[in-house]
Amino acid sequence: MTIALPAIAAEFRLGAVWLGWVTSAFLLAAAALRLPFGPLTDIVGRRLVFIAGLVVFTVATLLCAIAPSAEVLIALRLLQGAGGALIFGTGTAILTSVYPRARLGRALGIAVACVDLGLSLGPFVGGLLTAWVGWRGIFPFTASLAAGAAVLVAAYLRGEWAGVFPRRAPRVSRLRLFGENPVFVYSNLPRSSTTAPRSACLFCSASISNSFRGLAVEAAGLILVVQPAVQSLISSLAGWLSDRIEPRIVASVGMALVASGTFALTTLADTTPASRGSTESRRASSAPCGCSGRCSA
Repeated sequence: MTIALPAIAAEFRLGAVWLGWVTSAFLLAAAALRLPFGPLTDIVGRRLVFIAGLVVFTVATLLCAIAPSAEVLIALRLLQGAGGALIFGTGTAILTSVYPRARLGRALGIAVACVDLGLSLGPFVGGLLTAWVGWRGIFPFTASLAAGAAVLVAAYLRGEWAGVFPRRAPRVSRLRLFGENPVFVYSNLPRSSTTAPRSACLFCSASISNSFRGLAVEAAGLILVVQPAVQSLISSLAGWLSDRIEPRIVASVGMALVASGTFALTTLADTTPASRGSTESRRASSAPCGCSGRCSA
């Protein structure tokens, strides 16, 4: 959806702050509700909650396609995030239930790679849909994927997993995990500290590519593909490495790479070319004979 932000801004006449809420509403709801929804999976079962999340996400996504205003779109994005909160944490919990500890790192790495693969295809497909049918066309396409996933999970995922949460809940505080389990805290720190700059960079890249550089929405989508594509290629390798060496080392290297890349992005300027090809095109347009400035003319 990030690639469609300029088109949404144009239709609803949104400034940068309101436009940011179109993307942030989903992430905010998903983050705020994931912890409260966590015990629900232990009470009613992880498979059932996972399917419920897919259904909520599908319905909210379809409604986004007919949102009459920015306020309604943002509210529906919050509902999407609620469905996402039911999906994201539950999917990981199901994996930890069915994979042995010795192979869990690789399984989680493959799962993350699949997520990054979706992020890789998203900007490109979103760019095509925005160019061909408008930004509203993104939502029926996304809803069809979520609905298909719900059908597959209901048909092929056998078994149900639930904890002993109702019996232990009176004696255990979830917030104690942060105070008494440093491994839990520091394992979540890399995820938080890397997701924030990644989301900010995606938001800025979409605006720069479409608004300032005048690129077609399809071309801007290709620019946004690069980061998640690399992540999808490396995630499974990172999971495999975490089963063999200290995961904290793998995470520390990853955080260092994210910091370096984010710092490099601060050097971007309005004159920075999107590619070598764009530089050549700019030279060609400035030469009177169209020869990229190589002749005396």
